[in-house]
Order: sequence, then C-alpha cells, then structure tokens
Amino acid sequence: MYTNLFTSVNTIFSMDIVFPDLKIYFIGTQTLPDGPRLPPLPGAVLFFGGLNSIFSLMIFATIIGAIAFLPSIALNIALALGVPLGAYAMNARYKVIPPEVRKAFIVPTTMQFVALFVLLSAGLVLPEIIPFMVTRILAFFFALYLTFYTATVLFSTAHKERSVMGTFAVITTICYWITAFGTLNWEQVMEPQQSNTPKHNYQRDLDYIIRRLERTGEVPALLLHACCAPCSSYTIEYLSQYFKITLFYYNPNIAPDEEYRHRVEEIKRFVAEFKTKHPVTLIEGEYDPKKFYDIARGLENEPEGGARCRKCFELRLAESARLAKELNCDYFTTTLTISPMKNAQVLNEVVQEQCDIYGIKRLPSDFKKKGGYKRSIQLSAEYNLYRQNYCGCVYSKRDAEKRDVEAHDAAKGNAAAQ
Repeated sequence: MYTNLFTSVNTIFSMDIVFPDLKIYFIGTQTLPDGPRLPPLPGAVLFFGGLNSIFSLMIFATIIGAIAFLPSIALNIALALGVPLGAYAMNARYKVIPPEVRKAFIVPTTMQFVALFVLLSAGLVLPEIIPFMVTRILAFFFALYLTFYTATVLFSTAHKERSVMGTFAVITTICYWITAFGTLNWEQVMEPQQSNTPKHNYQRDLDYIIRRLERTGEVPALLLHACCAPCSSYTIEYLSQYFKITLFYYNPNIAPDEEYRHRVEEIKRFVAEFKTKHPVTLIEGEYDPKKFYDIARGLENEPEGGARCRKCFELRLAESARLAKELNCDYFTTTLTISPMKNAQVLNEVVQEQCDIYGIKRLPSDFKKKGGYKRSIQLSAEYNLYRQNYCGCVYSKRDAEKRDVEAHDAAKGNAAAQ
C-alpha cells in the first residue's frame, strides 16, 4: 500500500540526514497524476539502516518514544471513560474507576498530550510552532516529569501496571531524555554561530536548516559567492532545490586577465544551460586585480592555505556580504568550501565575520561532504566545463607549477630506478 502511495505521489520530500542510510519522507497534501488529491498524512515514515550520529539517534528516539507514549495516553482516556482497565493503573485499586475519580484523569491526560507534542517538536518531527528555546525548556521539564512518573509506576504494587505500563514508561522516558539532550544543538539550526571546534560538522548544520525549510515550505533568498564554474556546479544543483540564488562572481585575485575571462564565460554558460527548480541569477562583480595585490603585499611567499589566502577570502567575501545586504538576501555563503584544498572551518569563520558586520545570516557549508566534490567532477565532465589546475592568483599558479615540476622529477626518478 505505502509503496504504491510513494510511487504515485508527485512530490515526496526526501532528506538524506547526515548519512545516506537514514531517510525521512514527509508527505503532505499532494496531487496525483490523475487529478484527485490526497489528504495530509500525519507524521513521518522512517527508513533506517544504522545509527551513526547523535542527530539520527535523536530522530530515532523521538519516533520510538512517541509510539511508546501512546499506550499510556490511551489507558488514561479509557479509564476516564469507564473502561475496566483499572488493573493497569493506581496500584489496581479499582477495576473500573468511579465516576467521581474520573475527573482527576483530565490533568494527567492533558499533560501527556502536551508532553507528546513537545517530544515531536523537540525531535524535529513536527513543524516549528513555538520558539525553540521554549521547546528545549519544556523538553527537559517533561523528561524530568516522566522520570518521576516512571518511578511511581515501577514501584506499583499491581503486577500488570508495573510490568506492562512500566515497560512503556521506561522506554518513553529514556527516549525523551535523548531527545531533550539533542535540542542542545539547536542554535546551529536557527542561528548558526561561528564554531571554534576544528572538526565542526557544517554539513550537519546545513542539513538541519534544509529540513526546516522543507517542513515550512519556505524558499529563502541566498547570495552565493562563486569561485568558478566547476565548484559552482554541484553547489547550484544542491542549493537551488531550496533557495532562490543570486550567484555573485567576484574574484579579483584571478590572474592573468585571459584566465579571468575564461572562467567568467564558463560560469555564465553553465548557469544558462543548467536547469534548476528555483531561479539562479548571475551577477559579475568588478574585476580589479589591484585590490588583491594590495591585500597580498608582504604575503607573497606564504604557502597556499596560509595568511594570504585568508586575506583573499576576506576581500571577496566582504564584498559578497555587502551585496547580500543590499539585495536583502536571507542567507549568504560561498562555493569555496567544496574544494578539498580549502579549509571549511576558516571559510565559515570568515563568512560569519562578514555576516556579523552586515547583519545577515550565514548559511553553514562544507560542500565537499556528501560526495559534493565528486559530483562537481561529474557535472564538469557532463557540461564540458573548464577545470583549472590552480586556485586563481599568480602565487597559487606559481605553487601549482612547482608541484608539477616536482611530480615530474619524481616520476622520472622512479622510472630510472626501475
């Protein structure tokens, strides 16, 4: 039944969360090919093959905790309606709860419904309805509340209450605590901040934001700084599914002039040929190499990836952030993080610095993750894109030529030795 439903629905939002073996499919009201419309299907259908991240553990715990919560809620409703299930509650004091006592079940039942809602909100299964800080506080409150509730059930003198409802209560409580602690990472979802952690997972932060956009249906405006066509290829393919993109080609570091013009024409051609879900508009910035040489003065002999590169990032990303502010874009990021030669930590820090200056939001990125760099190579081959062998400036060209000579000499040495 569900297989047929999945194949017949026009749009199914699939989110590859952190790793490919956990996928969540949210299905809303969709139009079938033959015309009729399906009502919204609540919740999520979960497919998983492994749990190798804290985030996936939180999602799994949320779903399992919610399922384990349902018998307790159903029991309270049944008892309040006079169903003879008293052996599972209140130390089996009553087989059928007396009418005068049933009113007392209104409060705990209401609390359980609220707790279930908070659990699903904290676990990012339900859309964001209340502020996330409030949800986090409520998550820890109800985790504590359920801990005390579970203790009372486990110490019940009634065997059925202790063994049956106690089991569900323990599962729910454990899952609730896992989800509550999972909310401690939420700042990076709502307002991503600069991280001092050397191996911070920026792709995970981006996954969180994209999941929220898919739930709400928002399509924000993104200013995407582009370094070249190959690096932009996968990035555009990926982000244009969720954002309206202004692609800003601003790279005064590129030399010589002919190289710059070649790269500009390649990115124009790719944007014109590549079909996207949401619009992508290309803007070419001013090409003034003097600005690059001014900031590189005294750093000519710095290794690639050193202080000179950071100054170059700051030059290009400052102008990009300024334009993002001018265009009232919701987010700002750069394609540079797709390169294995670039430090995503440094780039995200520089982007954040500029976002703080101009009052815009940083879109966290490490586009080389999730096979992004490999996909850019595939797209480059498919669209016959020019792939340069150096970053762009005369110094990176010098270093690339030096590496080529060293590799050639090493190869000659190995051949002679054989």
